[in-house]
Amino acid sequence: MLINKTLSAILIGLLPFGNIFAQQAVVSTPKPPEISPELRKNAVEFLRQTIKEIPNLKAEENRQYFMSKTACLLWKYDEPQARVMFQGEITNLKKNISQIVTEASPNYIKNVIGENYHRLETQYFFKFWQIKSLRSHLIRNLATVEPDLAFELLNETSKMTPQFEGDLSFRDSFYKLEDQIIFEFIIRDEIDKAINVARGMLKEDFSDELVREIKMIYENDSTKASIFAEETLQTIKSAKLNTNQNYIIRQFLEAAIESKQKGKNPQLLKDDSIIDLAKFLGKQVLAIKKISYGLDDGFEIADLIEKYAPQEAELIRQKFDKKNPANAEEVKYEEELSASVKDQFKKSHNSFKEQLNIAEKREQEIENLFEKLHQDRLNEKEKRQIIERTKRLASEKLSNKERYELTKNIIDLVLISRDKELSAELINVAETLDKELTKSEEDYSSSWQIARGYSFLDLAKSFSILEKTAPKFSRLIESFVNLVKDKDKREDAYANGEIKLAMGFGDGIGDSLFKNLNNSNFVIKNLAENDFSRTVSLANNFDRLEIRLLAKVFILDNLLDERYEIEISNERVFSLP
Repeated sequence: MLINKTLSAILIGLLPFGNIFAQQAVVSTPKPPEISPELRKNAVEFLRQTIKEIPNLKAEENRQYFMSKTACLLWKYDEPQARVMFQGEITNLKKNISQIVTEASPNYIKNVIGENYHRLETQYFFKFWQIKSLRSHLIRNLATVEPDLAFELLNETSKMTPQFEGDLSFRDSFYKLEDQIIFEFIIRDEIDKAINVARGMLKEDFSDELVREIKMIYENDSTKASIFAEETLQTIKSAKLNTNQNYIIRQFLEAAIESKQKGKNPQLLKDDSIIDLAKFLGKQVLAIKKISYGLDDGFEIADLIEKYAPQEAELIRQKFDKKNPANAEEVKYEEELSASVKDQFKKSHNSFKEQLNIAEKREQEIENLFEKLHQDRLNEKEKRQIIERTKRLASEKLSNKERYELTKNIIDLVLISRDKELSAELINVAETLDKELTKSEEDYSSSWQIARGYSFLDLAKSFSILEKTAPKFSRLIESFVNLVKDKDKREDAYANGEIKLAMGFGDGIGDSLFKNLNNSNFVIKNLAENDFSRTVSLANNFDRLEIRLLAKVFILDNLLDERYEIEISNERVFSLP
């Protein structure tokens, strides 16, 4: 596991298109331009050529990874063939699950393996982890084109490991996949299906993911969501919830109160139901036998339910009162903790506060610039003011991370402005920042940002920057792979000479490499419309076949996926055309 995470972290941070640091300023991007019929034809043909390369991969996991991803892209242009590809991967997944269930069953391990139980139990864990990663990847891709089939596969495979628990189960990834399936139904305006998936979640457990889904459904169909919210309330009231789930009940109540305060009609919950939920939360908090998470939390909940359940609120205040003898242990712990950190906090507080104020001012300055550029027209004086303010921000004493973030923000300004004179000045500032970066992963990621800006201003220069940067990253990736591959004895993330792209923490190595790239639609489409052959040739700068295919799929994804992205305060929101 350690080797896998180490390799994952290294690779995620090193590819040239990886946006390492999250953007703080609010950015919205318009829908990217439609590609020309000729470019679409070329892209589909390139997709078919890329699919033919997949069998050349040595690692079975990588063949499965690319097959489901390319099937997703092919769906619109050749649905029958895409279905065949998906069905093949579904069959492979079920076969692999059945095999490990047989091999790793407790009776098999006890009777056949004997004293080697613990060693092989670990072996099966990593094998199952690989299957689980590929399962998640397959279901996510399938959900984007056929959410009904994705939900069917999710349920069917979840029932294939009934005797497995903990790490040897699909439960830890279940909610995340349901979350995407619900989202896919919502953007298709199939609210009843979204609620059906959420209802399945409710049968399993009352979770914070479920509350998030209810809120998302409510934003799209308040009437149907409110009916389901009432159903959810009745279900949890009759269920035996653990007091550790109190924070989830609190989230549910806060969402209901918010809808009431905003005057939405219908409310998420009716007035009487809000009262019932507030009383239920109050009783749950009062049922806590030992206060182990801070006394202040109790008073916050009391304040929340005061208006709707005053009696329970008062009892909670009494229960959480520091003078209450039952809380002596908690009070003592808080006092000791306070004393132990007091000196350290005092020393670092002023310095931290000063840095925070600077960062907040810089963030506000960037947001002001974005708002200014959203105006239809700017006169020369206003343009000059924007340039000077940007130069002033760039002249401040900045860390590598801050330089990278500011470079990215400046390029966002370029793309929003659509003014070539202003953009040229802003890119000059960004290039100055780029040159000041020390040799690190930020340096390479910053090169992508500069190329991104030039894709609007000077395509030839954008191509040149990317063509120089990609080989450097290819070499850098290879050096780190050589450093760790000999230590990966279990072949968790490296086997048959290839990086397993579906493996790793989070969404897997492959998905994470390009995940945070913003405005890639504009860049790739601009480059490809100008010179398609040169654009797809960028992928050939990577020595490794699996990374080369990953880069090709990234290019194809930006050309053929008709959903476009809007980045708002660190979150990527997808919209259908």
